[in-house]
Amino acid sequence: MRRKVMGLTRIILSLLFMVLASLTAEVNAQEPLKEKNLYIYGDLDSAVSTPLVKEFEALHNGVKIDFINMSSSEVFYRYMGDVAAGKVSADILWNRDVTLQAALMKDGYALGNQSSPDPAILKGGDTSQSVFAVAIEPVVMVYNKNLIIQKDLPLTREALGKKAGVEQWRGKTGTVDPEKSSKALLLLTQDLAHDRDFWGLVRRFGNGSMKMFPDYQAVLSAVDSGELLFAYNIPLSEALKFSGEGKTAAWYYMADYNLAIPETSLIAKRATNPVNARLWIDFIRTEKAQKIISSGLNRYPVRKDLTVAGMSGQAGVLPEGGRLRIIAADSEVARFMPDGVRRGFILRWKQLLKQVK
Repeated sequence: MRRKVMGLTRIILSLLFMVLASLTAEVNAQEPLKEKNLYIYGDLDSAVSTPLVKEFEALHNGVKIDFINMSSSEVFYRYMGDVAAGKVSADILWNRDVTLQAALMKDGYALGNQSSPDPAILKGGDTSQSVFAVAIEPVVMVYNKNLIIQKDLPLTREALGKKAGVEQWRGKTGTVDPEKSSKALLLLTQDLAHDRDFWGLVRRFGNGSMKMFPDYQAVLSAVDSGELLFAYNIPLSEALKFSGEGKTAAWYYMADYNLAIPETSLIAKRATNPVNARLWIDFIRTEKAQKIISSGLNRYPVRKDLTVAGMSGQAGVLPEGGRLRIIAADSEVARFMPDGVRRGFILRWKQLLKQVK
């Protein structure tokens, strides 16, 4: 009799577990339907965000997006203020400043996306496990085409270092001062990460009396006027202002590697709508969304299978393979945020350029 009771108990418990498992599965299956909203803090013009929002809401009926446009620094500090105050904040942070995104990732404020990797995304487009590139801007070299013939251009940083020291080039190379421009600092610290002889290159710049300028307009104006032959590490959007028909400046890609500055999005760790946030990340890197983004921002898409006109007006003109290095929102970028580390880098840079003892 006791065995029969125990057997019956096991059957009842088994049935009970089956019912509970079924109910749990049903709840989980319906979980995405509970998320009716998506909150985004973004450094993005409404001319781009509005069509993206409309397209996403049409694809996901019932989801309402609140896209709040603000500057790069506001995206970062408003989110951190929300966290400090214990407030509900954005699900998605879209930022043009990869350094601020890297800081959030490093300190554990970014949530990874569990979607399968998309083979159409450029190498490095997933700038880290939790920060995703949505558009990129290549970094180029600029020269005075009236004073340098194309066949004499240095195609690697090693060749550039040698050129900088010859008499014709002495005092004729320039770049933007990393102490005055956070973007210039970012690019130089990325050179440090990618070029094993970076400090040797800087020393050769110093031997060749490289000049520093306060901003990109100033250094490019110097190339345009003939004061400089060559400008180092120039974002393409800046180079295009001084190149083209009727201009004396021209730009080109290096043969060793070329940096690319990404605009990135991440899912906030404290997102209240994580399912919709993941859907958004997947959506903004689809072909349709990438066309909206690249044309609206005048940046290159992160998809290899798109042939839309890039920033230069030429479809798909980007360095191939390993020659393109998309800057990753990782700990290498974040480590130069502390004041002491940043000042240490700038001091060594100036010493090798022979601007301080």
